[in-house]
Amino acid sequence: MTYERQDPLPRRVELERLHGSYRHLRLSHEDIFNRNIMIGDHDPLVPEHRATPKLALIDFGLARELRPRQEREAERRNLDAISQVILHLINPPLSLNARVVRPYEWNGMRTMGAGLFDERRTSLLDPELRTLLAESLRIGVNGEPLGRPSLRETYERTRQGMLKPAESYQARVRESDDYIRVRLQRFILDANQEW
Repeated sequence: MTYERQDPLPRRVELERLHGSYRHLRLSHEDIFNRNIMIGDHDPLVPEHRATPKLALIDFGLARELRPRQEREAERRNLDAISQVILHLINPPLSLNARVVRPYEWNGMRTMGAGLFDERRTSLLDPELRTLLAESLRIGVNGEPLGRPSLRETYERTRQGMLKPAESYQARVRESDDYIRVRLQRFILDANQEW
């Protein structure tokens, strides 16, 4: 969604990489919500999709191309929306109860990721993921996005986190394929349409 494709369709599924040399599309989706994320099948031939199904973002009806030199703004808008979806997956009651999300102070930053710090619900959340999401939802004193990670930084930090072995997590039972499959079923495949 960020860079122009260089190869024809259809193509073999592979782990996407950032390609700074390709033309940036400056595309802002404007409608990233649970209902617009489609979940495909597992693919035993692709290591990244043996345990985790392929995801596809759909419904580009509100998408728009931003003006030249607004590449970073397009990335920021999409990452902000994706961070909100992840936050609701981590702490569903935050969205189910239609609570007002207020700024939260954490480690010297203001973030809209207050749901990341509900110890009763997120005590097993990987500390590096918690930090990345809090930074991805960081705001300034007037509520404007401030100092958020770039798409490249988010990609690299996420990639490094994926390389961590399951043994490095506090409660491995919540890292199992079955546990993740149930969470995906409940909060994405059977997502509440009101989110």
